[in-house]
Amino acid sequence: MGVRLKLNHSKILVIRPDRLGDVILSTPVLGTLKSAFPEAQIDFMVQPFVQSLFESHPWISGILTYEPQGRHRGVLGWFRLVREISSRKYDAAIVLHSNKRVTAAVVASMIPLRVGPLSKFHSYLSFNLGKRQKRSLVKMHELEYGLDLLTELSVDPFSNIHSPQIRLSQESNEKAVEWMKTQQLESGFVGIHPGMGGSALNWPEGHYQELVRRLYESQIPVLVTGGPSEKELVQSVSQKLPGVWTYTGQENLAFLGALIRNASVYVAPSTGPLHLAAALGVPVVSFYPDLLVQSEKRWGPWTPSSQKKVFTPLIKGEMGSISVDLAFDAIHSFFKRSEAL
Repeated sequence: MGVRLKLNHSKILVIRPDRLGDVILSTPVLGTLKSAFPEAQIDFMVQPFVQSLFESHPWISGILTYEPQGRHRGVLGWFRLVREISSRKYDAAIVLHSNKRVTAAVVASMIPLRVGPLSKFHSYLSFNLGKRQKRSLVKMHELEYGLDLLTELSVDPFSNIHSPQIRLSQESNEKAVEWMKTQQLESGFVGIHPGMGGSALNWPEGHYQELVRRLYESQIPVLVTGGPSEKELVQSVSQKLPGVWTYTGQENLAFLGALIRNASVYVAPSTGPLHLAAALGVPVVSFYPDLLVQSEKRWGPWTPSSQKKVFTPLIKGEMGSISVDLAFDAIHSFFKRSEAL
């Protein structure tokens, strides 16, 4: 209870400068802190590429950006990071995934309460409110591992778990609608995001191509999305078919989110845009490996079961054993449900 009293009118920094999916799955931590300490200032440290998703977020007071390849690069950059953190005089920092460089900056900033997972050697020297977590054992979902750290602040994070939440600005929504008008693309399309960063096994490219062809033959509009480095993959999957649109990350992530919001269903492997769609309330269809550390149990989309269909290999380790027929049927069901609304 003592820690809770200290934090009622405090300044708290939550740190997750990782990939898109990791950051989205961390947002329930922000909601839980806001509920537990409604008068507290809660800031969020992320990398710049995800910043646009949090500029209108109700659980966040301010955003700090960590630029390891930019202004925080090298020794001078690390000292700059320390100055930026220490100048805000935080009472507590919650490091959701231990990053040695950022964690060292938190310690150097003299933040009194430092919460984080105890795993690597440096973490035992850095967190005075650390919690031992063997995440490789996959005892719970990544979202729950983040919440579990809050028990060190005398908070019960599991009595009412917040779902991941993203708030898009009106500007982003309007910009996406305008883009769709110029492309003559109406809402209700099927979104497909075939790419990923390589952190898990993916469905074969040929399966995505066949799926797009099946949807095209069924006269179901499709938008294939990808990042700027995935243009070749997006073109390959879309096959330049009429009635199949493409988008390859010319704008920020808030714009991508605004496009996804207009989909009837979004199809993707274990990747950030999948979690973005789920957080926006869009039904999702996905493909997850049967490897425990890459599994749905650890990394699956956190959304009601009625809003998702996740397939795993029928043959151990063979992602190609997930048939196009299975995926098509699930997508078609969500698409028809959207049409009926």
